[in-house]
Amino acid sequence: MPVYHITATAQPGETEKYEVWLDGDFLELARISFPEGSHGLLRVWLCYGEKQILPWDEGQYFSGNADIYEIQPAWRFPEQPCRLIIYAQNTGEQYPHGCFITLESKYDSETVAGQMVNSFRKWLNSLAGILEV
Repeated sequence: MPVYHITATAQPGETEKYEVWLDGDFLELARISFPEGSHGLLRVWLCYGEKQILPWDEGQYFSGNADIYEIQPAWRFPEQPCRLIIYAQNTGEQYPHGCFITLESKYDSETVAGQMVNSFRKWLNSLAGILEV
């Protein structure tokens, strides 16, 4: 399970763009932590290309003050590795603001369903070996 940590910071009145390449088959968890003092002035959203994926609705964003958002989207990557763009927009006029983002991806083989499929394949292979003798 690959884990990625990003510190996203934006200067007053600016929007910063952060690129991250994720390994795995799908996005298992996204955690966005806003420190105390950001007063909801920092807006954060994640995109795959032009398509916004978190929050799911176009034009929405995460914002907060001493808040943590934890989302389990189970969003399947269209490609591997998968390139995501994180946008951090500071609507304040005086101070830079930032947040901490943790992204966790998983491979299909790490899921319960993936493990069941692997076990079934091993069983079939052992059965085929018995039948060949």
